[in-house]
Amino acid sequence: MRFLRFAGLATSLCLGAFAAHAESYACQMTTMGQSGGWVPEQFQVTLSGQEAMIFTPRGDIAGRIARYNASGFSVVASQQISNAGQHGTLNYRLTYNSRTNVARVRVTPLGYANNFSARGSCVRQS
Repeated sequence: MRFLRFAGLATSLCLGAFAAHAESYACQMTTMGQSGGWVPEQFQVTLSGQEAMIFTPRGDIAGRIARYNASGFSVVASQQISNAGQHGTLNYRLTYNSRTNVARVRVTPLGYANNFSARGSCVRQS
């Protein structure tokens, strides 16, 4: 019984610490050149542990934190898409500099030479 109490306490402490480290940012972007609609102009990103979730009007994209330090963070994610009967993968990279409040998004469709990009800013929500 003592072990169960200890396990429950340890779990609640870990979950509390995990939840305390979750951060959420609301981002507003301006696309650069032709974006094909693949770069969202508004989205929210939530960071938790080593995982990230990007919430866009086209759907949610699960990713991972590639870099996190005092000057900002980078998130990488992939999304499977279907468009006009074709299927593909889009690789996303979001880089945010907290000192300058500049965010950049680069979207690269696998198998194609082109890419899409946007620049903007993010505001921390929590």
